[in-house]
Parts: sequence; structure tokens; C-alpha cells
Amino acid sequence: MRIMVTGAQGFIGRNLCKSLVDHGIAITRVDNLSVTPVVAPPGDFNPISVEDLKPADLSCTDLVFHLAAHKSVPLSFNQKSAERNLTADHHLLRIAGEAGVPRIFIASSCEVYGEAGGALNSEEDLAAPRSPYAVSKLAAEHLARVYSSIYKDSRFTALRFFNVYGWDEGRDAVIPGFVTCALEGRPLQIEGDGEQRRDFSHIDDIIRVLMRIINCSELPPILNIGSGRSYSVNEVMKIIGSLCPEIIVNWTLGRVNEITEFRADTSTLRGLLGGSQPGRSLKTGIAQVMNQIRESGQPG
Repeated sequence: MRIMVTGAQGFIGRNLCKSLVDHGIAITRVDNLSVTPVVAPPGDFNPISVEDLKPADLSCTDLVFHLAAHKSVPLSFNQKSAERNLTADHHLLRIAGEAGVPRIFIASSCEVYGEAGGALNSEEDLAAPRSPYAVSKLAAEHLARVYSSIYKDSRFTALRFFNVYGWDEGRDAVIPGFVTCALEGRPLQIEGDGEQRRDFSHIDDIIRVLMRIINCSELPPILNIGSGRSYSVNEVMKIIGSLCPEIIVNWTLGRVNEITEFRADTSTLRGLLGGSQPGRSLKTGIAQVMNQIRESGQPG
């Protein structure tokens, strides 16, 4: 088996590539390094953009994880990141179909749900995106359906990731950002009242899930990848405070079109995994992130 991973130096991509290699799976890494990774790439890494790939580059590929994206929701309102995402997604889906890649996983996001479906987000809910970034992810899902109707030998699945966290995630993300501020004695900046709730999963748990679904013979066109539990930003702050006393907290203005809660309905995922779903408690995961950031010696 050979697997191509786009966004291979990004947070999820880098951890996925390591696991694939550890399992003896041949991989092709694709990343243009437009976003500086927290962990430096190998010295011999040759940057390449998704848009520069040709069908021939995927000719011996059995599976693609298309993870490359500009993922900042706030920046998508004022920059052209959503347009760039859609251009790259469209190109990748088309050439993967042309190359006859048997299976393509495309990274989507819980952001496509918006406020639809209430507190629990099911794959069956009507999407109601509230940011340009979320619109780009939903558009990519529709493109996947288009190309699945054209290229019958290729199967496309959109993975709707909820909030995946880890020590080597960008410091603009909630948990590693908060932990870094706490360790350095800087204020934790909470947007709005902090009562917005998110479904957090540690990166190691998510990688285990991805490694397992590689071997699933039948997959739905859309699949939630999350824990099924939600926590408020204030609860995250309190956990960090219990691990690192004397934290400083500042409250700032809330985000535009902030979503009240994201929480994954994981019944489809659990069905695929035989009823089991790996996962650690949020406190255990945050403590692990804190220890790894300390050991890495990397500033925010």
C-alpha cells in the first residue's frame, strides 16, 4: 500500500505520517510549507503544492489523505484562504479521480454544521456554515460527490474533524495556546464569555482512529471524527489552572458568528470501529500537552 498525505507537515498530517511509517506503510508527503510548522520538516523535504500535482503523481497511490488547508476561521473573513482551500480541494479531487485512486479521504470540519442540529452534530444534519472557511469545506464535500459520480472506481469520504489538539499544534489553537501562555506567565485570552463548547480529542486518539478506518471496507460519504463530548472554554481554562496555578485570564470580544457548541454524534464512527472508540479524558490530554511543551522547550 502507498498513501499520499497532503498537508504532511501540518499538525494532523505530520502525526499521521509518523504513524503510517511506523506501521511500515509507504507514504508520499505533499506540503508547500506556506504555514510554518511547529516541528521543522526533515532537511531533505522538498516542498510541493497540491495545485502542482498531476494525475501521474498519484498513479501508484492506493489512498489519499487530503489534509492540506488554511484552517483559520477568523482570518477567512478577511483573507482569501477559503478561495485557496477550494481551489486546492477541487484540483486534488479531480486528479485523484483521473488517476483512479481507489480511496480518497478529504478533511472537512465540524464548522460546516454552524448552529444546525442543536448541541449534537449528526452527519444527517443539514449544514449551515457561518464562515467563509466553513463554506469552503462544505463546497469540497459537494465536489467529492460530483467526482464520485464520474469516477466510479474511486470512493470519496469527507472526514468532519472536530477540535483535535496536541502539543505540536499551532499556538493559535485553544489548548496549546492556553498551555503555552500559562507556562510563560502570560494571560490566557478568552474570547467572549468562554461558555462556547467544543468537542476536543487528543491527536494520538485521532491518529488511532484514522489508522483503523484505513482498513474499513465500506465507508459513508461523510464521517464525524470526534469524541462525542464537549467542554466549554472556561472548563478548559480551569483544567489548565489546576495543573499550572496562578494563571492570568483576560476576556476579550467574542468572534464574529461564534458557534455555541460543537459535539460530534459518533454513532457511525463507533459502528465502524466495532463499538469501541479510543479516547482519554480532557485533563489527562491537557496534562500530556503541558509536559510535552515543557520538554520541547519551544516558546509560543
